Amino acid sequence: MNALALASLLVGLAGSGQGHDAKPEDAMKNVSFMVGDWKGKQTFTTPTGTMVGDASDHVEFAVGGRFIEEHLSTTLPNRSPTDTRHMLAYDPKTGKYVAYWFNDTSSLPMILSGKLEGSKLVLQSSPSTAPGAPARPTLRFTYEGSSANELSLTFEMETAGSWQLLFKSVYTK
Repeated sequence: MNALALASLLVGLAGSGQGHDAKPEDAMKNVSFMVGDWKGKQTFTTPTGTMVGDASDHVEFAVGGRFIEEHLSTTLPNRSPTDTRHMLAYDPKTGKYVAYWFNDTSSLPMILSGKLEGSKLVLQSSPSTAPGAPARPTLRFTYEGSSANELSLTFEMETAGSWQLLFKSVYTK
């Protein structure tokens, strides 16, 4: 068999095993409160007080409903708007939601996982486990959608065994 025929066979076999008709996980319906076009304010906690910016969040189901894709942006006075993208999925093997967060402050995504607690989706980062790598703080992101027309996102960092608020965004549709 020549190389071209073998490559064609391998591509065909790989394509048939991809399962293009995979059904979205039912758990994704439970976080549909996030979906929508949101506008609001993001309040940062700083050592000298607070800073407030205009914030927007566009959230939609993507890739056949298997993921939630989120586009966030915050504009602070005298600064360019931020550009952040999140992809959220549900892992039935672990029973957890998994998020990949891409932003304009890092060349690699942050990976978070967590659970839905009532109307709150609570996601946490993992501390660095690479040998010799410096320990990273644990970060916690909480989405709350207890009202149909309001969504909040709280970002905290674990410091000395307690959670320190870094920012909170409150959005309305």
